[in-house]
Amino acid sequence: MAANQIAEIAVSLSKIYEGISSSDDPPTAYCTIEATTSSDAQVWIQALPGNVNMVYPLTEEPLELLSRRGVRSPPDMYLVEWAPGEYATFGFNDITARDHSSFIDQLFVKILGCDDETYSLKTTIESLEA
Repeated sequence: MAANQIAEIAVSLSKIYEGISSSDDPPTAYCTIEATTSSDAQVWIQALPGNVNMVYPLTEEPLELLSRRGVRSPPDMYLVEWAPGEYATFGFNDITARDHSSFIDQLFVKILGCDDETYSLKTTIESLEA
């Protein structure tokens, strides 16, 4: 996977991990990462500590597809919810922001169809605090 994109994602994710010391700590922010695929489709992934929610334009069961396409997922990852052709949400426990970033990069490239070397990102951090 492309080191530049992983590094860029890691910078954003480090912000949502601030103040989180265990999986019991509630998240205070989330990050939305947008990109454009090789076929010019707009795609997005939202990340919270221990969670990824993504646009999912496919109909195949997500865990099977990730495995078949060689995505290195967090070891304890599970499917929270999905709607074929709409979204998929995954949960997992403690991983580093860097590993979380690598997982997101793989989703953009191996599942959503972004070009590994050239895709660019737009990130937004939003607070969950009232």
